[in-house]
Parts: sequence; structure tokens; C-alpha cells
Amino acid sequence: MANVTALEMHTSENIFNIGTGTETTVNQLFNHLKNLLNIYIEEKHAPAQQGEQLRSVIDCERAKNLLNWIPNTSLLDGLKKTCDFFKQE
Repeated sequence: MANVTALEMHTSENIFNIGTGTETTVNQLFNHLKNLLNIYIEEKHAPAQQGEQLRSVIDCERAKNLLNWIPNTSLLDGLKKTCDFFKQE
């Protein structure tokens, strides 16, 4: 719902981050997806590439304030719904 509301309000001054506001690592995403898809894939790690972003957290305060929106779907629930959708396609 936040995406639709944000599109309706979009101007060059109204750009919104939509997310949980909780930092999630690539390793956490990997493990969540591996478990949701019930597959075994071995993790492969390599040295960070030059310029690679090491940490990221979405700040969704602007969406909360201007769209009256708060995140109500956890990352895990959102990933599950996404995986289920693509399994059916």
C-alpha cells in the first residue's frame, strides 16, 4: 500500500524509502531464502570489492510522516509471500 500511496504523491521532492528500518545482512537474506525455498546451497564468501557498500539500513521516517505509513510486514513474511508468488508463476 505504501508504494501506491507514494506513487500518487510522487514529485521530485517526495521520494520515499519503503522498508522495515531494520538492518539486514546479505548472509541473513541468503539464509532466509535458503530456508524458505527448502534448498541447500553452500555459502561462498569472497573479499569485499572496492567501493562495495558494507552496511545499509532504510530510513522510512519520511514515509511514516508524509504517507502516514508504518511497516506492518516483517522481512521474513515479505520474503515468504514473494517466494510463494514466484512458485505459483
